[in-house]
Amino acid sequence: MTHSYNSPESFARVFREMHGVTPKEACAKGVTLRMYPRIAFQIIIKGAINMDYRIEEKDVIKCVGVSYHLSKGDDGWTNSWEKYLDTIDENLGKTPNEVIRDKYKLYKPPLWQIGVGQALENGNSLLFIGAEDAGGDYPEFTRFEIPAATWAMFTGKGNFHKDPHPVGVLFTKIFSEWLPSSGYEQSMQYTIEIYGPGNTQSDDYIFEIWIPVKKT
Repeated sequence: MTHSYNSPESFARVFREMHGVTPKEACAKGVTLRMYPRIAFQIIIKGAINMDYRIEEKDVIKCVGVSYHLSKGDDGWTNSWEKYLDTIDENLGKTPNEVIRDKYKLYKPPLWQIGVGQALENGNSLLFIGAEDAGGDYPEFTRFEIPAATWAMFTGKGNFHKDPHPVGVLFTKIFSEWLPSSGYEQSMQYTIEIYGPGNTQSDDYIFEIWIPVKKT
């Protein structure tokens, strides 16, 4: 039979090979037997990169800047938005980014340059870029309010002129790795990107992505 022995002698021989003593000797007090613990495997799965984040509550954030509607057929935030920001306004003689930065000097801590994405019910997106509203008169621009919320704030780093783009990489990690296992869920269809001072062509350039969250 598959799981039995042909004779007592066969069993005794195998028993001695495994435990170092005969079955009869094993019955004596104080005899040490060889033991073979069950094999166990432990698998630990970790993300390739640790994610630095914090959770903070924010009141309504009042912003000033320019907005752009991105349809489902457009080629995404990066291409469409950068082309728009680089466009020279015939009335201003400058790019929108230059006016916000140089004329009004609104890029300052803690929010610096703010990029906002709002997913709309029709599947399109409203994109907004600017700075925190300092309460002045800005006839070239529109005002935009981000609702009060609890935010998960992620710190990212990387060169904006390399592929894959570090902002896209961090967004992917947030929604595919962190959010499903965090105990939080997205509370509103908003995202915020914070771009501080520094060289965006440096591998050490620091930026942030904020996601509004609530406990699941």
